[in-house]
Amino acid sequence: MRRYNFNLVEIMLAVVILSVGMASVFVLFPAGLSNHRDAMAENSIADMAELVISHIRAEAALKSDEDSLDFASTFPTYSDLADEPSENWDEVGDGWTYKKSSTAGYYFVRQLSGPVDDPYVDFAAVVRVYKDGDFNNELFIPFRDIPGSGDIKHLPDLNLAGTNNTGSGVKNVKEISTANIVLPLIVEISYPADVDYAERSKSYFRFEIFNEKYQLIETASGS
Repeated sequence: MRRYNFNLVEIMLAVVILSVGMASVFVLFPAGLSNHRDAMAENSIADMAELVISHIRAEAALKSDEDSLDFASTFPTYSDLADEPSENWDEVGDGWTYKKSSTAGYYFVRQLSGPVDDPYVDFAAVVRVYKDGDFNNELFIPFRDIPGSGDIKHLPDLNLAGTNNTGSGVKNVKEISTANIVLPLIVEISYPADVDYAERSKSYFRFEIFNEKYQLIETASGS
């Protein structure tokens, strides 16, 4: 069999093709890693927000009563947030996937995979929770005098015009504060947790925690 020797032109063409292919791989590889990280983040951040809020809801249910939402005082406003703690995270839950900082308003959440005794950290984020400062804490509730007494009835005891109004209808409004009824919170998730805050991507959510024990309706005497 006759041997075929590549000439210099063919060798150079092969080197060029190989170089272009390797360059393409090196260019696309970081982009692929970035896209994978972003896709994982999109799948994780909403779950992390709900995880934190579920703990807040459960704790609020234990610490609120029919007169007040005392739990609200444990959360700062945005301007009152302390600096992010770097260490000293207190374990909450199973101690692996969720940790709560001793600094008010800060949480550290990790998504794990692999063996239970030696898991891998797939995704880690720092969560900041603070009160929504734009929320209006004033609520106006219509009421009317109860004939023959000095008591009042609140909505939904009213017979409003256009329904079955047999009384004097809406006579006035009463202003109350909703601070004991609802706690509006902003949840900020910044990731990945192992880089400086300024360099992280950030997502924001808004939740409202309601005091389910609060008694809004007044019971009128003699009705």
